[in-house]
Amino acid sequence: MRFGITVPKIYDRTSRDPYRQTFDLCLLAEDLGFDFCSVGHHSFTPDGGTESAPFVFLAAVAARTSRIRLVTGIYLLPLHHPAAVAEQLDTLDVISNGRAIMGVGAGYRDYEFDAFGVDIHSRGARMNEAMKAIRTAHTEGRWNHESRFWTLKDLPLQPTPIQRNGPPMWVGGSSDAAIRRAATLGDGWMSDNMINIAGEAERANFYRESCRATGRETGEVCILRTAWVATTRKAAEDAVMPAMRAYLAHYAGANAGSGTLPWESDLMQRVARQEHVPIEEFTRGQALAGTPDDVIAEIADWRDTVNPDSMELMITGPGDYASVREMLELFGKEVIPQFS
Repeated sequence: MRFGITVPKIYDRTSRDPYRQTFDLCLLAEDLGFDFCSVGHHSFTPDGGTESAPFVFLAAVAARTSRIRLVTGIYLLPLHHPAAVAEQLDTLDVISNGRAIMGVGAGYRDYEFDAFGVDIHSRGARMNEAMKAIRTAHTEGRWNHESRFWTLKDLPLQPTPIQRNGPPMWVGGSSDAAIRRAATLGDGWMSDNMINIAGEAERANFYRESCRATGRETGEVCILRTAWVATTRKAAEDAVMPAMRAYLAHYAGANAGSGTLPWESDLMQRVARQEHVPIEEFTRGQALAGTPDDVIAEIADWRDTVNPDSMELMITGPGDYASVREMLELFGKEVIPQFS
């Protein structure tokens, strides 16, 4: 099994190198044996922990690392022209010597679509057409695509990516439509971190069945999980539970007006309501948190139930450099070797 991290953002505006500690953590993750690091994408969202220009951010990570894969997790593809997206993606692939992975999603926040003048109800169709256009350009070396959204007639692909046929495209999302899109147009499927193990197993099986139904090989199954490992279970609980409550409060605000909440289970609703949820209950088929032995057992359960190819850790706890570094070192030194 492969492991990745959602890049923890530590930003010091007073420093001459304001993201130095963030980049140091990416280099540490590479040294510890993590396989990829992921940067999310949202616009007009200053407190969301995501980037409005993830390709630029990942290019800076690429310049400081040599092995770790670089994932947009996830990029809101329907908001932008596919040629402009591919130019940034392929530039990242060249800069990193073939380490780019394009994680894409349809999006759901009204304010982003309104600001870019894109009808949110067209996002699924735009997503499909953009993926087709990028795939064709990567395989043929030229842009030739005509749809109701974009027309590109016999234009050169520039730059040419390092990876043959372009960087892999992983599709994020938990709806049937997103999973079918991953099976028919993508190279893998990325989950979210809200649905429990039973729900993720059902979705992973649906993705694999959808791949078989279309005659395509099954791609990457990447499971995103809230994660924090500490020397004691109490220390993990004190770290992860307040951070998770704050995270859900932010998400509820971001979803205001959309009619969508990012959780289904009673457990996550209780956390969102700021109720006390013991870490033993929170991690039962939901999160990866506790001591190294706890987390090893939790991952083994996911391996046996869902059988993912990779797991991405959404590091949820104190956001300071020393705490995140200690967490990564514990996971890298004590957990990863058990699954290599």
